[in-house]
Amino acid sequence: MKVLNNIAKAITKNYPGKKININDITQGFETPSFTLQLVNHRDTIIAGVKFNKIYTVDVIYHGEKDSDIFQVADELIDKIILNIQDFKILHYEIEIIDKEAHTVIELMECNIKKINLENDNSFYSKLRKTVENITQKKCDFINTDLTGVDLKQGIFIIQPQDLNAETISINHKKQYERTINLIYLEDNYSNIMPSITWFEKQMRLLCEDLELRKNYINMDYSVSFNYGNDDEIYREFQLLSLHGQSKDALSKTKLGSWEYDIVAPNYKCNLTDIASGIGLAQLKRYPSLLKRRFEIVERYNKGFEGTRIKPFIHFEEDRKSCCHLYIVNIEGASEEDRNEIIVKMAERGIATNVHYKPLPMHTAYKNLGFDIKDYPNAFDNYKSQITLPLHTLLTDEQVDYIIENLKALV
Repeated sequence: MKVLNNIAKAITKNYPGKKININDITQGFETPSFTLQLVNHRDTIIAGVKFNKIYTVDVIYHGEKDSDIFQVADELIDKIILNIQDFKILHYEIEIIDKEAHTVIELMECNIKKINLENDNSFYSKLRKTVENITQKKCDFINTDLTGVDLKQGIFIIQPQDLNAETISINHKKQYERTINLIYLEDNYSNIMPSITWFEKQMRLLCEDLELRKNYINMDYSVSFNYGNDDEIYREFQLLSLHGQSKDALSKTKLGSWEYDIVAPNYKCNLTDIASGIGLAQLKRYPSLLKRRFEIVERYNKGFEGTRIKPFIHFEEDRKSCCHLYIVNIEGASEEDRNEIIVKMAERGIATNVHYKPLPMHTAYKNLGFDIKDYPNAFDNYKSQITLPLHTLLTDEQVDYIIENLKALV
């Protein structure tokens, strides 16, 4: 089988001379050696059309010494990833059992090739034509990840997702739920930021067009941008922060390297050397600063238990906030009540705030036609909200003083 043969080739390249058994080890095995066992395989089906196959393979290393077994267990998956062809590793687990290192791998067959979806399903053909008509950009298909794909400026890619389409009955008619990626590729960094607004507009137009057709009932979209690896991200931020200059100050000090280009009319928002130095020093202190913020929040929470003062939730089983703000809602308070409490707290030497006033209540957004009456939940949350002091210089005594004064006013 192709998947086992490809893994075997990757192992042979990195562990020459070691025997590889494929599937059958009923006759026993020598040590050291490898055994490859196909555990499971299935098709990925999208809208009733078969695409990639997914395989689960147990790669077993039969070792002699514990140190040898642990070394192979630690390095094997990386060697397979670097050398296997035509398959993408989706998931893996490593377990050592009785002098055997088991590396269970889930792989998807993913030759980098375009597929003729027009012949398989008319949905994709119609979607492709609609995208090209609306955006006036070329649109293509690919059924795997984008590794090795030649990025061309301004091209759309329709990428089916690894999901089974469900058929449901609506008025005795079958309806398919399809999930796809519609990807806009852009290899020119100076065009990325302007492309965001343009892309969102195209998606709105696309959804409106497809919803008008009787075959497309519910359309939705989300927009995210992948800027690539760390070097590419650094390059993008450099352009955004230095007026779009193609070289930073250090690069221009090198012999004969003064000349630069402005690739986009970007911003001036780089830190000064002093601000950068302070930032680096603060990063070293961050764990202790965060610990103190947690302590203050927990002290507040305990002090307000059983009262009308309801704090925002900072800590859950699977997540924690950075405790930037300590926000409470005064149960049953009106906007006028809240404002009066803020004044009285100030009279007692305690500065409080509100985070945040809803945008539809600000002039700029009112002028754009927004009305807070259309956002009742936002207003209900805002009207009784107060932000209490939260910074690492607060002492426990000061926190207790704030707690007692707010409780006395509520």
